[in-house]
Amino acid sequence: MRRLTRARRDRGAAATWVALLIVPLLVVGALGIDVGLVQVDRQRLQTGADAAALAIATQCSRQVCTNTTNALAAQDMATANAPLVDPAYATVDVIDRTEGYVEVTTTSTRDHFFGPVAGIDSSQLSATSGARWGYPERGTVDPPLAISWCALAAAVGTNVVRDLTGRIVGVDLPVAGQRSLLRSVGLNVTVCPGALVSSLGLSGLLQTLPFGFLAGPGCGSTVVEVGAWVSQYPQTNAPAACQPPNFAQYLGETLYLPVYSEIRLNNLTRTNQFRIYAFVAVTIHGYNLGNGIRSNPNPCPPTLLNPDPRCLDLSFELELGIDSPSDDFEYGPGAPPIGDPRVQLVLPEERP
Repeated sequence: MRRLTRARRDRGAAATWVALLIVPLLVVGALGIDVGLVQVDRQRLQTGADAAALAIATQCSRQVCTNTTNALAAQDMATANAPLVDPAYATVDVIDRTEGYVEVTTTSTRDHFFGPVAGIDSSQLSATSGARWGYPERGTVDPPLAISWCALAAAVGTNVVRDLTGRIVGVDLPVAGQRSLLRSVGLNVTVCPGALVSSLGLSGLLQTLPFGFLAGPGCGSTVVEVGAWVSQYPQTNAPAACQPPNFAQYLGETLYLPVYSEIRLNNLTRTNQFRIYAFVAVTIHGYNLGNGIRSNPNPCPPTLLNPDPRCLDLSFELELGIDSPSDDFEYGPGAPPIGDPRVQLVLPEERP
């Protein structure tokens, strides 16, 4: 009978394979740790790049947009979000003030713990982010109301925004909003602060009614653009085409209304026009606009001195609320800074 000796010859084979594979397994495991640390560092760099792009976009939207301020803001954000071991450095790659776009790249070096075993001592890491900024430039205005620059300035004071040359280009709004009752009939004619008038290229003190109505084929839905001239409804009453529901639906809503800086007579049509300077976010609390269009309660009931008042009760706000009727507005860097800008991240490959 033959003896079976195969099992004896296979004894210890597994140990041999383990001995052969233990080194590459350890190397792969060690490299996996380094790869994981690289991903953590890269994520922190991306966070720093995003924060830097948003910070610079916000600065530029407020007219503070120099190479020095941009570089400082970018490096501050990169340092605050640097990898745990090695420092991070930021570079401002693109500043396009015409399109309102900034692009930032953050870089760092990751020294590997186990990479030298495979001949990889370190890795160069980078991340890039872009951001856009702007204020409302164009949109559909509904209801057909417009606010005078003088009324806005008088309501919020002269806490103005200046560009790098010192020219007044906008106004700062209170964080909590500024409620104001604008009266367009009676003794409440707005006197514009001289500095604000001259900043718009006008001279002296300007007296104007604090708000007016846009003329259109119906009641509202007027497309308005910053810098353009739009027709003014020629009366202090609400347009004849308007009905109470046209205004009642906006009670308590926060939306954009145009701000006009000048009024002129169109010699061809013999009608007045508003020059649109900017848009401002407002919350409408009440109104008495004539033609039977008034809220309940009426914010300006008749008096002996003013038996037929017109008024608009509103708050000037920093920004729109959620699901605002003005969500479809177009934004850009050319509009004056009134309220908070629209600042958002964009992919660099989608830059304007």
